[in-house]
Formats: sequence, C-alpha cells, structure tokens
Amino acid sequence: MRKWPVKYPTRWRKVHGEAERRLTVDAANEAVLFLRGQLRDKDAKVVQGAAKVLLHYRLKLEPHRRRAAAQKFDRLFARFTKPVTVETVTHEQAVALTEHVHRADD
Repeated sequence: MRKWPVKYPTRWRKVHGEAERRLTVDAANEAVLFLRGQLRDKDAKVVQGAAKVLLHYRLKLEPHRRRAAAQKFDRLFARFTKPVTVETVTHEQAVALTEHVHRADD
C-alpha cells in the first residue's frame, strides 16, 4: 500500500483528493456543531463570538452553493437539443426545474 502513490499516481491523486475533501467537510461540520453549542452558553461574549464565526462561515459558503446550484441547473438542461422555451419544456421537466430551484434556495 505504501507504494500505491508511485505505482498508481493518477488514481492515487484522485482517491486521496476525494478523501481529503471528505475529511475537510467532516471537520467543518463538527466545527459548526461545536459553535452551535456555544450559542447556548451563559456567557454573552461566547455566544456573540460563536454567532459571528457562524455567520462569517455561512456568508463565505453561500457563493459556492449558488455556483453548485447553477452547475446542476446547467446539467439539467444540457440534454436539450433545441432551444428551451415554454413550448418545448414538458410538464415533468418544468416540475423538476421548479423542485431544483426550491432546493437551491434552502
């Protein structure tokens, strides 16, 4: 296993990168959970500090979520071969788009 990075460099970089991203997401989720717990502290300064950090994190994360939602939207309509108009969208596609937009707003 120690030789895998040398033996399979392309695959190793991909798998290792995915593992690192999952680790980062897990750590961020734990940090948010900890900070949310601090929102219930008796010390107002602790609550204020936790709220400030959580708000800053949320504001930093929002552009990434919007970009991801836009990419999903683009993929959803990439399968159309003709221009998308009200006349060319089926009821099912309109419902899927509406649900997608509502999920992106949450």
